[in-house]
Amino acid sequence: MYGLGLVAYELLTGRPAFDGGTTEELVRERLVGPPPSLRLARVGLDDRLDAIVGRALATLPDRRYASAGAFARAFSDVADRDSDPTSPLGAIGRSRAARRWTFPRVDSSVAILAILAILFALCLVFSSFPRGTQPTGPATPAPSAATAQTPSVLGKRLGDAIGILQAAGFARVAWDVGEGPGGACAVVRQDPTAGTAIVRGATATLYYVAGKDCTKKGD
Repeated sequence: MYGLGLVAYELLTGRPAFDGGTTEELVRERLVGPPPSLRLARVGLDDRLDAIVGRALATLPDRRYASAGAFARAFSDVADRDSDPTSPLGAIGRSRAARRWTFPRVDSSVAILAILAILFALCLVFSSFPRGTQPTGPATPAPSAATAQTPSVLGKRLGDAIGILQAAGFARVAWDVGEGPGGACAVVRQDPTAGTAIVRGATATLYYVAGKDCTKKGD
Protein backbone atom coordinates (compact mmCIF):
# COMPACT_ATOMS: atom_id res chain seq x y z
CA MET A 1 0.00 0.00 0.00
CA TYR A 2 2.81 2.40 0.87
CA GLY A 3 4.49 1.66 -2.46
CA LEU A 4 1.27 2.38 -4.36
CA GLY A 5 1.00 5.68 -2.52
CA LEU A 6 4.54 6.61 -3.61
CA VAL A 7 3.76 5.76 -7.22
CA ALA A 8 0.49 7.74 -7.15
CA TYR A 9 2.26 10.76 -5.65
CA GLU A 10 4.94 10.78 -8.33
CA LEU A 11 2.46 10.27 -11.18
CA LEU A 12 0.30 13.16 -9.99
CA THR A 13 3.10 15.63 -9.18
CA GLY A 14 5.92 14.58 -11.51
CA ARG A 15 8.38 14.31 -8.62
CA PRO A 16 9.23 11.74 -5.92
CA ALA A 17 7.47 12.03 -2.60
CA PHE A 18 10.84 12.09 -0.81
CA ASP A 19 14.05 13.48 -2.24
CA GLY A 20 16.66 12.70 0.42
CA GLY A 21 20.18 12.56 -0.91
CA THR A 22 21.17 9.50 1.14
CA THR A 23 19.45 6.41 2.48
CA GLU A 24 19.61 7.78 6.00
CA GLU A 25 17.90 11.03 4.91
CA LEU A 26 15.16 9.11 3.09
CA VAL A 27 14.48 6.95 6.13
CA ARG A 28 14.37 10.02 8.38
CA GLU A 29 11.92 11.82 6.06
CA ARG A 30 9.62 8.81 5.93
CA LEU A 31 9.59 8.17 9.67
CA VAL A 32 9.49 11.75 10.97
CA GLY A 33 6.69 14.17 10.25
CA PRO A 34 3.44 13.91 8.26
CA PRO A 35 3.19 12.44 4.75
CA PRO A 36 4.15 14.84 1.93
CA SER A 37 1.33 16.98 0.60
CA LEU A 38 0.29 16.80 -3.05
CA ARG A 39 -0.88 20.42 -3.02
CA LEU A 40 2.52 21.69 -1.97
CA ALA A 41 4.10 19.93 -4.94
CA ARG A 42 1.43 20.82 -7.52
CA VAL A 43 -1.09 23.62 -7.30
CA GLY A 44 -4.68 22.87 -8.20
CA LEU A 45 -5.00 19.26 -7.07
CA ASP A 46 -8.17 18.31 -5.23
CA ASP A 47 -8.01 18.35 -1.42
CA ARG A 48 -9.75 14.97 -1.36
CA LEU A 49 -7.04 13.47 -3.54
CA ASP A 50 -4.39 14.89 -1.23
CA ALA A 51 -6.10 13.14 1.69
CA ILE A 52 -6.33 9.82 -0.19
CA VAL A 53 -2.66 9.72 -1.14
CA GLY A 54 -1.70 11.01 2.32
CA ARG A 55 -3.56 8.10 3.89
CA ALA A 56 -1.76 5.63 1.64
CA LEU A 57 1.56 7.19 2.78
CA ALA A 58 0.71 7.12 6.48
CA THR A 59 3.69 6.22 8.65
CA LEU A 60 1.72 3.65 10.66
CA PRO A 61 0.46 0.75 8.52
CA ASP A 62 -2.85 0.46 10.36
CA ARG A 63 -3.74 3.99 9.25
CA ARG A 64 -3.42 3.14 5.57
CA TYR A 65 -6.06 1.58 3.34
CA ALA A 66 -6.80 -2.04 4.09
CA SER A 67 -6.31 -3.12 0.47
CA ALA A 68 -5.21 -1.86 -2.92
CA GLY A 69 -8.81 -2.09 -4.08
CA ALA A 70 -9.99 0.22 -1.31
CA PHE A 71 -7.36 2.75 -2.31
CA ALA A 72 -8.37 2.49 -5.98
CA ARG A 73 -12.08 2.89 -5.21
CA ALA A 74 -11.43 5.99 -3.09
CA PHE A 75 -9.37 7.44 -5.91
CA SER A 76 -12.02 6.64 -8.52
CA ASP A 77 -14.82 8.13 -6.41
CA VAL A 78 -13.04 11.49 -6.50
CA ALA A 79 -12.56 11.15 -10.25
CA ASP A 80 -16.24 10.32 -10.80
CA ARG A 81 -17.40 13.40 -8.87
CA ASP A 82 -14.98 15.77 -10.61
CA SER A 83 -17.01 17.85 -13.11
CA ASP A 84 -14.14 19.97 -14.40
CA PRO A 85 -13.62 18.94 -18.07
CA THR A 86 -10.02 20.17 -17.98
CA SER A 87 -9.12 18.33 -14.80
CA PRO A 88 -7.05 15.14 -15.04
CA LEU A 89 -9.41 13.57 -12.55
CA GLY A 90 -12.40 14.56 -14.69
CA ALA A 91 -10.77 12.86 -17.64
CA ILE A 92 -10.27 9.74 -15.56
CA GLY A 93 -13.92 9.80 -14.51
CA ARG A 94 -15.16 10.17 -18.11
CA SER A 95 -12.85 7.37 -19.22
CA ARG A 96 -14.19 5.07 -16.55
CA ALA A 97 -17.77 5.90 -17.44
CA ALA A 98 -17.14 5.26 -21.12
CA ARG A 99 -15.43 1.94 -20.56
CA ARG A 100 -17.77 0.95 -17.70
CA TRP A 101 -14.94 -0.30 -15.52
CA THR A 102 -15.93 -1.78 -12.20
CA PHE A 103 -13.42 -1.49 -9.40
CA PRO A 104 -14.40 -4.59 -7.44
CA ARG A 105 -12.10 -6.35 -9.92
CA VAL A 106 -9.21 -4.09 -9.01
CA ASP A 107 -8.41 -5.78 -5.69
CA SER A 108 -6.90 -8.90 -7.24
CA SER A 109 -5.38 -7.31 -10.33
CA VAL A 110 -3.71 -4.45 -8.46
CA ALA A 111 -2.44 -6.85 -5.82
CA ILE A 112 -0.90 -9.04 -8.51
CA LEU A 113 0.73 -6.03 -10.15
CA ALA A 114 2.07 -4.88 -6.81
CA ILE A 115 3.58 -8.31 -6.11
CA LEU A 116 5.20 -8.40 -9.55
CA ALA A 117 6.61 -4.91 -8.97
CA ILE A 118 8.07 -5.96 -5.63
CA LEU A 119 9.65 -9.07 -7.14
CA PHE A 120 11.11 -7.04 -9.99
CA ALA A 121 12.54 -4.51 -7.52
CA LEU A 122 14.12 -7.30 -5.47
CA CYS A 123 15.72 -8.74 -8.61
CA LEU A 124 17.19 -5.32 -9.43
CA VAL A 125 18.51 -4.89 -5.89
CA PHE A 126 20.20 -8.29 -5.75
CA SER A 127 21.57 -8.03 -9.30
CA SER A 128 23.31 -4.78 -8.30
CA PHE A 129 25.35 -6.51 -5.63
CA PRO A 130 29.01 -7.06 -6.60
CA ARG A 131 29.62 -10.57 -7.71
CA GLY A 132 32.23 -12.30 -5.60
CA THR A 133 34.18 -15.41 -6.27
CA GLN A 134 32.50 -18.69 -5.62
CA PRO A 135 33.29 -20.14 -2.19
CA THR A 136 35.95 -22.79 -2.48
CA GLY A 137 35.81 -24.08 1.08
CA PRO A 138 38.77 -24.50 3.37
CA ALA A 139 42.10 -24.44 1.63
CA THR A 140 43.51 -27.90 1.19
CA PRO A 141 47.02 -28.04 2.56
CA ALA A 142 49.69 -29.03 0.11
CA PRO A 143 50.70 -32.63 0.37
CA SER A 144 53.47 -32.93 2.92
CA ALA A 145 56.72 -34.47 1.95
CA ALA A 146 56.74 -36.33 5.26
CA THR A 147 54.54 -39.15 3.95
CA ALA A 148 57.16 -41.91 3.56
CA GLN A 149 58.13 -44.15 6.45
CA THR A 150 61.60 -45.25 7.38
CA PRO A 151 62.09 -48.88 6.35
CA SER A 152 63.67 -51.35 8.72
CA VAL A 153 67.22 -52.30 7.76
CA LEU A 154 68.20 -54.04 11.00
CA GLY A 155 70.19 -57.20 10.32
CA LYS A 156 70.92 -56.21 6.73
CA ARG A 157 74.43 -55.74 5.41
CA LEU A 158 75.55 -52.11 5.71
CA GLY A 159 75.96 -51.59 1.96
CA ASP A 160 72.47 -52.93 1.25
CA ALA A 161 70.93 -50.87 4.07
CA ILE A 162 72.47 -47.68 2.71
CA GLY A 163 70.86 -48.30 -0.70
CA ILE A 164 67.47 -49.04 0.84
CA LEU A 165 67.44 -45.83 2.87
CA GLN A 166 68.55 -43.72 -0.08
CA ALA A 167 65.76 -45.19 -2.20
CA ALA A 168 63.29 -44.39 0.60
CA GLY A 169 64.14 -40.70 0.35
CA PHE A 170 67.15 -40.03 2.54
CA ALA A 171 69.61 -37.79 0.73
CA ARG A 172 72.46 -38.78 3.01
CA VAL A 173 73.18 -41.88 5.05
CA ALA A 174 75.93 -41.87 7.68
CA TRP A 175 77.26 -44.94 9.42
CA ASP A 176 79.38 -45.81 12.41
CA VAL A 177 80.50 -48.95 14.21
CA GLY A 178 78.16 -50.12 16.91
CA GLU A 179 77.64 -53.07 19.18
CA GLY A 180 74.98 -55.70 19.02
CA PRO A 181 74.17 -59.24 17.95
CA GLY A 182 74.81 -60.12 14.35
CA GLY A 183 77.50 -61.03 11.87
CA ALA A 184 80.12 -58.75 10.42
CA CYS A 185 78.73 -55.67 8.59
CA ALA A 186 75.21 -56.32 9.90
CA VAL A 187 73.22 -53.25 10.91
CA VAL A 188 72.40 -53.39 14.63
CA ARG A 189 70.78 -49.96 15.13
CA GLN A 190 69.28 -47.26 12.92
CA ASP A 191 68.31 -43.66 13.45
CA PRO A 192 65.51 -42.82 12.77
CA THR A 193 63.85 -46.06 13.76
CA ALA A 194 61.72 -48.09 11.39
CA GLY A 195 58.22 -46.73 10.76
CA THR A 196 59.16 -43.14 11.51
CA ALA A 197 57.84 -40.61 9.01
CA ILE A 198 60.72 -39.13 7.08
CA VAL A 199 61.25 -35.97 5.11
CA ARG A 200 62.98 -36.28 1.80
CA GLY A 201 66.46 -34.83 1.99
CA ALA A 202 66.95 -35.83 5.62
CA THR A 203 69.95 -37.77 6.95
CA ALA A 204 69.85 -41.27 8.47
CA THR A 205 72.53 -42.89 10.62
CA LEU A 206 73.33 -46.61 10.76
CA TYR A 207 75.32 -48.53 13.33
CA TYR A 208 76.84 -51.83 12.24
CA VAL A 209 79.10 -54.65 13.38
CA ALA A 210 82.62 -54.00 12.24
CA GLY A 211 83.75 -56.01 9.24
CA LYS A 212 85.63 -55.82 5.94
CA ASP A 213 84.24 -53.93 2.95
CA CYS A 214 80.88 -53.37 4.72
CA THR A 215 79.84 -50.52 2.41
CA LYS A 216 79.91 -52.71 -0.66
CA LYS A 217 76.64 -54.34 -1.60
CA GLY A 218 76.96 -58.10 -1.33
CA ASP A 219 80.13 -60.19 -1.45
